[in-house]
Amino acid sequence: MTQNKGLGRGLDSFGGKGLEAFFAEKPAAPSGIKTVPLDSIFPNRSQPRDIFSEEQLKDLSVSISKDGILQPLIVAPATEGRHELIAGERRWRAARMAGLKEVPVVIRGATEEQRLEWALIENIQRENLNPMEEAKAYQQLMEQFQLAAADVAERVGKSREHVANMVRLLKLPKLVQEDVSNGKMTMGHARALLALDRLEEQLHLREKILENSLSVRDIERMIQERGGVRRKRVVRSKKNLPVQIKLVLDEIQQALGTKVRIQGSSGQEGRGQLVVEFFSYQDLDRLYRKIVQK
Repeated sequence: MTQNKGLGRGLDSFGGKGLEAFFAEKPAAPSGIKTVPLDSIFPNRSQPRDIFSEEQLKDLSVSISKDGILQPLIVAPATEGRHELIAGERRWRAARMAGLKEVPVVIRGATEEQRLEWALIENIQRENLNPMEEAKAYQQLMEQFQLAAADVAERVGKSREHVANMVRLLKLPKLVQEDVSNGKMTMGHARALLALDRLEEQLHLREKILENSLSVRDIERMIQERGGVRRKRVVRSKKNLPVQIKLVLDEIQQALGTKVRIQGSSGQEGRGQLVVEFFSYQDLDRLYRKIVQK
């Protein structure tokens, strides 16, 4: 697994207590919480969320008008008395709606990597991102900081397969991505469309989904019937491999920081392909430099 000292280690970066403990943590001294002008705070540039529920913000605004902000915002110092949000954008937006002039904050130094990571983790734990926002956030972590899917998964407390499957959604047409973002189509529908190679076929089936309210099972059956699913090659199950081969695969996977597998036809002992997975061109470049030692 790759090592990136500039980036935190997900939930472990909060002393093993989890993000909730980080936000609920009481400062060692009263001076840990400060009051700053609301207008001095600007949104996190790495915020993965694109859509904020107006109704939920109104409800939160009413609560803040009545009881104030019970949990301080987390901010990082910027220039000329300005502060960048690390966590708490919903509270910040609701405070503006409530007409507050000042808000309580905890000021913490944070690198750009940490701001992105904390914003992502806060949203995943507190109020789920929609699938496309989550996918874009994972891709941003991978591309901006040259991380493998396994590294991102460790930092956000998800499986490597989950991160990889989410990033694959970004290969879909923009129209389909927008449908997933606004709830017209589920992530299951979107993943089913990935079985089609041609853009025209994906968009044609998208129209059928929206016009006829087709289920995911309907889509999978239609794709299967029209031969849209590529015939799968035989993948050797790792549990059926000789112990020596398992050890070799484990060492290769650990060295490259990504999933590897043996692929070939059954009955061809000693022959096959070694498949190395990558999830972006930046990830491919990272693997290239590792393999050729550049």
